[in-house]
Amino acid sequence: MYASIAQLEEVLALCHKAQQLSDTHGGMPVNVEKARESLRFFICDPHSLVLYNGTAVLIAQAAPSWCRDGYMIVNHLVYADKNGLPLIREYLRWAKGFPGHNDIFLGTSYGGEKGERAETLFSKLGLKRVGAQHKVI
Repeated sequence: MYASIAQLEEVLALCHKAQQLSDTHGGMPVNVEKARESLRFFICDPHSLVLYNGTAVLIAQAAPSWCRDGYMIVNHLVYADKNGLPLIREYLRWAKGFPGHNDIFLGTSYGGEKGERAETLFSKLGLKRVGAQHKVI
């Protein structure tokens, strides 16, 4: 489930698919070399998380909070053709493993039916909507 450098091109392809499907990001140009470099960094960085199972990808990062003790833990991307739930559960487990009082967020950038399904799923997982993101409570 944890992505490896050997899977980098597969992960990149799924990320590109997600970007193309996004109403928000679909029209934006992509620098493939920058994306490849970023994914390589995220896969190797202990404060980053890249999960991949062949049909779903989740990329997240933990950074010290700018305003208080603890971490701000957020996802950069979540996309699943299918079987995304195990990745979300692993993200929550990983995020809760950081010491201290942390803010953990899980956002979605897709609207319509996919957004509504994500809303329902996040609610069932015990997440609370906070603005445009879902905060783990």
